[in-house]
Amino acid sequence: MSTRLSSIDIVSRCVQGFSSQQLGQLDNCFKPDYARYVTPGVPGVRSYSEHLAELRNRHSKLSSARFDMHEIFGDENTVIARFVLSAQHTGDFLGIPATGRAFIRPQICFFHFKDMQIADNYSFVDMQLMLDCLRGQRSDTEHWPRVPIAQGKADPLLPAVQAKKVSALLEHAFNAGGPVHEDALHEDFRAYGLPGAAAPLTGPEYLAFLRSRRDRYRAASMSIDEMYAHAAGVAVRYTVRGESAATAVRAPIIVSEQCATIFHFADERMVNAFAILDSYGVQVQLDAGQAP
Repeated sequence: MSTRLSSIDIVSRCVQGFSSQQLGQLDNCFKPDYARYVTPGVPGVRSYSEHLAELRNRHSKLSSARFDMHEIFGDENTVIARFVLSAQHTGDFLGIPATGRAFIRPQICFFHFKDMQIADNYSFVDMQLMLDCLRGQRSDTEHWPRVPIAQGKADPLLPAVQAKKVSALLEHAFNAGGPVHEDALHEDFRAYGLPGAAAPLTGPEYLAFLRSRRDRYRAASMSIDEMYAHAAGVAVRYTVRGESAATAVRAPIIVSEQCATIFHFADERMVNAFAILDSYGVQVQLDAGQAP
């Protein structure tokens, strides 16, 4: 593989290779000990060979499986990619017998590079949407609409300023309690991909949603696991932890909810957010009786 390929080119090459079933394009793109870290209930991998076998298995169980790239940005060390897996469910996949239904599975990935090869990937997938499609409860319609995304200004200090705003918003919403700073959001702000939302959320609705996640658990706290700031946007992955409510059949347990969001800015305020919250993983923990 030519050393002239950028990290973004390498990720794009891998996405195209999967969609065209030309998996040979992935050779030399990954470290041999590549690891894919995932949320509870979704299989990860701990080597490139395991990753390749898992991709081959997808094509054997799914018809017309492809990735549709919505957004990609980064540098030589980190690449953020937002894309959607679409396919027809024609074989036993993730333990689910074939339904013949078409589905989509939105995904946000944090790829990390070493020596210009992908060393690991923190992958967030909307498993709940995929399962809803396979059950016939939701259609395989576009999850993330195609909206114009500004590439940001050339000011090298701007990404750091934007990252601080995102951090302050999340910290205040989850850890400080009380009202959040609504002026951090643009009047045209829209949030996409949030569970239970039939339409994009406005700024006030998004703030109410964040508060609802905080109030869902007893003694909830939020920790930012990674934040990547770029002129194209700010990507953050974070974990909300707290004690679940007791039910007639289950005692309270500590639950860990993993989330990934990409924020874009206009006029120095957040104008949209594309999110994946692992509601499926939370249910897996509740069923198992413990958090990872």
